[in-house]
Amino acid sequence: MSCRIRNVFVSTVAAGLISGCGGDRLTTSMVPEADRPAEEVHANSGQRNSGQLLGKLAVGGNTGLAVVAATVLQDGAPLIGVTVELSRSVSGRAPHFAWSGTSNAQGKARVEIGSDNVNGYYRARVIREGTVLGSWSSIPINGGYEVTVELPVDGKARVTGSALLPSFDIVGAWGYVGTDLVETISRNLVAAILEQGLVDSTVAAAIVKEFTGEMETSLRDSVWSPIHRFHADGTFEDQDSTGTWSVSGAWSASGNTLTIIEKDGFVLEGSVDVDGDRLTLTFTREQYMRIVLQAAGELNEEDREFFDAMLKEDDVIRFFFEAR
Repeated sequence: MSCRIRNVFVSTVAAGLISGCGGDRLTTSMVPEADRPAEEVHANSGQRNSGQLLGKLAVGGNTGLAVVAATVLQDGAPLIGVTVELSRSVSGRAPHFAWSGTSNAQGKARVEIGSDNVNGYYRARVIREGTVLGSWSSIPINGGYEVTVELPVDGKARVTGSALLPSFDIVGAWGYVGTDLVETISRNLVAAILEQGLVDSTVAAAIVKEFTGEMETSLRDSVWSPIHRFHADGTFEDQDSTGTWSVSGAWSASGNTLTIIEKDGFVLEGSVDVDGDRLTLTFTREQYMRIVLQAAGELNEEDREFFDAMLKEDDVIRFFFEAR
């Protein structure tokens, strides 16, 4: 991803809104004659006692799974390297601390809870070298959600939020294999040209094919880095042309929504569907517009009119990846 992830958005703007055929803007009024061509997830990975990674197990809507993202504090400062343990609160029964995680440099620990009926109230305690530093009760947890909670060893526990667990498994390496962006843009531009009533469908298709040819080549050759590798700790890496890997930013997920934040603050948000070794990343027109504006800045009225011709309100743009 990194800089190359935005080439797809810049190339769309550059090819569509700026260059056009022969350096002119391709608008419908320019088709005269028939022969004219056209919460950060940098916390500890939160391994279960079984050693399985959280990212491989998060399945939205599964009431038998929940995640607690705990921040352990002492006098307002993070406690590093302590163990956070959780137990279901059951009246008349002694606590059984079956789930645990270790806090990282930010005092954050991720604990996965799995049971037949995960919903309910839980007890938590923090331990360092066998000594209990603090304990809390009545922490509400629901299956299918990640709950964020602060655990100050000298105060009361505070639930600060919750989010749906991701409904997909993205951890691993994925290679870019294609997009339907050019197909969608081509279909809409042909329709816009035909609305003018100046050419037939064959000529309109030829106009648009010439216009989108360079864009299609750019998308194929330079949009995405060859492979992206997503880690369970919420970071992702890109591989450059020399085969070298480098951490490019962070990712998080809620339900079927994936949010990617690059190191320079560039944000992408779309929906993800994983079917076996095939991953589809989908952007709505609104999401795509937000990304375009990040990459290209504000668009003037003429640019926006052209953008409206390229993508309709109900269009989606898909990018396809395969497991590597």
